[in-house]
Amino acid sequence: MKKLISKLTILCLAFILGSSTVSASTPPGLDKKGGLPPGIQKRFIQQEKNTKEYYTVVKDIYAEQRRIVIEDGTAILNLLVADKAKIEINKKSAKFEDIRKNDEVYFKLDKNNTITELKITREKETLYTVEGTLLLVNKEQNQLYIYENNKLVTYQLKSDVVVRINGERRKLSDLTPGMKLKLTIEGNKVKLIEGIKDVETKVKGTIIGIDYNRLEFVLQEGTKVTLYKAKSSTPIKIDGKIKTFNDLVVGMEIEAYTIEQNIVSLEGKALATEIQKGIVQYINVDRKEIILTQGSKETLFKINNNVTVKINGVLKTLRDITVNMEAQLTVQSGEVIEININPSVTSVEGRIIAKDVSSKPSITIQIGNEIKVFTVRNDVNIVAVQVGKEAIINIKDNQVISIVIK
Repeated sequence: MKKLISKLTILCLAFILGSSTVSASTPPGLDKKGGLPPGIQKRFIQQEKNTKEYYTVVKDIYAEQRRIVIEDGTAILNLLVADKAKIEINKKSAKFEDIRKNDEVYFKLDKNNTITELKITREKETLYTVEGTLLLVNKEQNQLYIYENNKLVTYQLKSDVVVRINGERRKLSDLTPGMKLKLTIEGNKVKLIEGIKDVETKVKGTIIGIDYNRLEFVLQEGTKVTLYKAKSSTPIKIDGKIKTFNDLVVGMEIEAYTIEQNIVSLEGKALATEIQKGIVQYINVDRKEIILTQGSKETLFKINNNVTVKINGVLKTLRDITVNMEAQLTVQSGEVIEININPSVTSVEGRIIAKDVSSKPSITIQIGNEIKVFTVRNDVNIVAVQVGKEAIINIKDNQVISIVIK
């Protein structure tokens, strides 16, 4: 029953030489202002122009422009449908909005190549698929907006529309903007939405290296070592509390969800810490080292590059720490991660001339021509302190909190 579509092409292109409402796409390199090569134009013009009724298949629809797209070989024709065009589906009156892709149509053209009559015969509901990128889902109007072939298209959803993401049954609310979608359309409504989402992989291991500036860390998973990258917005929790990337440390056990080598979310378990108290005997900012006098002994600690320093509760830097300050160090995995300073410590220098190691220990110091007795705090061991030695005595609240023998 179909007539040759080539007759339509002949008639349409004959009118391109003048003012026309039909357009044809041209191959690269041809005139972009309309028309086809002269040889094709000549072939079209030489054909008879009497027949103006055609059968073909709708390849695409431009609703805003009231145009339908058909093909003839390599030619793509965009035909305008008149506002008052007579449209029928199965011999019943219809509207332009009822036309669908892949519909087999019979139509008539006027002298300007505008469709004035269009008839569609459907034996059953047309079923076809389209692909695009999701812009948004409007649940109230039961509509879905996608970018399809660089244009925004709206589709109505069936009330029982099925949603699948990566093959699994999901909800409309699981669809996210930017997701690649394949829609199966029955009639003029979407019956199936198939989405593709990047697969998240769960990883578990120990951080063995970290770059806070690049937001990168190296994770060891058994014998496998992998570099992962996070963003400043990546959700991070440590012991269930919201933290930032800077709270991650080498040696921490973590679980993370990743897409390729990018961290989507991360949960870690804080490492065990210990508290060390004493008097600052030495600090080297460049070498990241600090020595505390703890009673009668001295201990060297390595300082983490991201150490937090507080003096009387105020954030400071390592350069604000001076010798003889009383410090409390938080040590994790052999490195100091936090330093709290209480500067209310005084120091005196003199010669130890007596000591009392009873339940109320004390020490007697000769400072120049003056003799002073100081109570010793219970956590300071003075048993090994030798009488007669020159020493630096650190005092807080009128108690000796450390003794440094010269």
